[in-house]
Amino acid sequence: ACAFPDWWLTFVLIGTNGGGDYYSLRLDNLDGVWLIGSDCGDTPTQVAESLQDYVVQTIASHEKTKAEEAERIRRHA
Repeated sequence: ACAFPDWWLTFVLIGTNGGGDYYSLRLDNLDGVWLIGSDCGDTPTQVAESLQDYVVQTIASHEKTKAEEAERIRRHA
């Protein structure tokens, strides 16, 4: 609320990064997924061109992390 006062008038939150920042969609019809929160200062950061792109990127990131973890476990074994 400090960095983005009255944020609910501009954004709908769709997720968090767990560090005090929130992924959001804009209510003013500006495309993309935006990151708002204490680490962003008072300017939102666009992290994806669309919600679909954000979902695809997030799934790809999780798949990469799973593959890296599987490889780490395989090497350890």
